[in-house]
Amino acid sequence: MKQAAATRSSQSSSGGTAGPSAVQTAQATASQAQATLERADTQACPLPTPIQGLLGDGEERESGVELISRLGPYRLLKLIGSGAMGNVYEAEHVLLGRRVAIKTLRLELAGNRSFEERMFAEARVSDIVGNDHIVQVFDLAHEPNGLTWFAMELLEGDSLASLCDRRTLPLARALDIVRQICDALTPVHEAGIVHRDIKPDNVFVVDHGGTDFVKLLDFGIARLPAAPNAAAAHMPEVVIGTPPYMAPEQVFGGEVDQRSDLYAVGALLFELLTGRVLFERESMTELLGAVVLAQPSVPSEQVELPESVRADLDDVVARCLAKDRDQRPASARELAEELSQIAARLQSETDAQDAPEVEVVEPAPIDALSELAVSEQPLCFDPSLEVDLSALDDDELPEPLPRPARQRRAVAWLALGAAAATWLAPTSAIVHVQPAVANVGSWVTAVVAGAPWNKLGAAAPIESASASDP
Repeated sequence: MKQAAATRSSQSSSGGTAGPSAVQTAQATASQAQATLERADTQACPLPTPIQGLLGDGEERESGVELISRLGPYRLLKLIGSGAMGNVYEAEHVLLGRRVAIKTLRLELAGNRSFEERMFAEARVSDIVGNDHIVQVFDLAHEPNGLTWFAMELLEGDSLASLCDRRTLPLARALDIVRQICDALTPVHEAGIVHRDIKPDNVFVVDHGGTDFVKLLDFGIARLPAAPNAAAAHMPEVVIGTPPYMAPEQVFGGEVDQRSDLYAVGALLFELLTGRVLFERESMTELLGAVVLAQPSVPSEQVELPESVRADLDDVVARCLAKDRDQRPASARELAEELSQIAARLQSETDAQDAPEVEVVEPAPIDALSELAVSEQPLCFDPSLEVDLSALDDDELPEPLPRPARQRRAVAWLALGAAAATWLAPTSAIVHVQPAVANVGSWVTAVVAGAPWNKLGAAAPIESASASDP
C-alpha cells in the first residue's frame, strides 16, 4: 500500500462544486481513510524483509538476498520484487531446470487467515479466468512452518511503471497497452472478479517478437465472486487499493464492481497520455479529497493530441473518471472496442501522412490531326505488322482515316500538274499521255474522296510513253 501521495510537480485541477457539508464530509472521509491506511501499513504490514528461518548455513548472497535451499521442488535464486503482503523470487525447478517466479507470504504474516486466503485466492484467479493476459500459476503450497507460496510463470520485460519512468510512450503504443489491459479485464470481470488495484506497477509488458503483450499482475486484493465481502470482513475499516487510482466508491469503502476497475484504467490512460498522475497533492488527505470531489482535467488540456482523435480521447477519459459509476463505460469489452476504433483512426492518419506525395499532371489536350499535319518526322512502317487485307470482305475493312491537310495539298498539286501536262503536250503525245493522266486522275479522286488505301492498288498502272510508240 502506498503511503505517500504523488510528489511530482503540482498540477492544478479545478475542484468540483459542493456545499460546505459535502466538503466537510469528504475531508472527514479522507482523514479516516488516511488513518486506516497508516494503521494497516504500520501494524499489519511491516516493511518487507528477506525470508528468514529457511536459510542454509554459510549460503552465499546474491544482490543482498540470502539464497535458500528449497521451497518444494524449487530452489530460490534471487529476490525480484517486494510488496506489503509478500516477496517474489526468481527460482528454478531442481529436476526440470525451468525458471519460475515464486511469490511467498511474508513470514510475519504466517498464520494470518486473511492474508493466507488472499494468497490462495490470487493463485486461483489464473485457473478461474484462463486467459493469456493473466499470469499462469503452476504450484500452490502451504508449508508446515506456516509459509504460503505459489509458483508462476517468470516474465521477461518491464512493468508499465518502469516504461513510463524512462520515457513518454508514443500515443499508438499507449493506446495498444491500455486496450490490452481492457482485454485482460474482460474475462476477469465476466468471471465476477474485481481487481481493485489496477496501476502501472501491476501491468507488465512482455516483448513478443517486437510487439507488446500485456500481463495483468497481483490479484492479492481482488474481490472474488465466491466471497465478495470476505476480504473486507477480515480487514475492517481498511481502504483497499492504491489512492491515485482508486475510484471514489473505494475511498468511501463502499461496494465496488467492474466499473471501479474502469475508473483506474481511465486514471492510467490519463497518465500515459499526459505524463502526469491524475491528481497531484502534497498529502494523503488532499489526494483522497480530490478523488472524491475534484473534477479532473481532460488530456488535451495538458498536452497536444492529434486533432483526429482528440475529442474521442477526451471523452473516453472523462467517462472513465466520472464520479458516478453509472456514467462510466458499461464494461471493459466496450472500452476496448472504443480504444481500438480510436487507434484505427490514428493509424489511418499516420499512414496518410507517411505516404509519398504523387504529383498528378493532367495531360494537355492534343489535336491528333493537327499534330500529324505539322509533324516533320516520317512515319515508320513495321513490315512484321503488315496484314493482308485483300482476303477481307468490304464490310470487314477498317473505316478510312481522314487525310492530313498536307497530303491533300500534295494531291491537289499533282492533279493540277497532270492537267497542265495534258494541255501543253504535243498532239502526237496526247494519245499516249491521256491513259496515264486518266489513271492518275482516278487515283487522285480516290485519295481526295478518302477511299481505303488498299483499294488504290486496284487502279490500272500508269503506262509509260515513248517517242517510238505509234
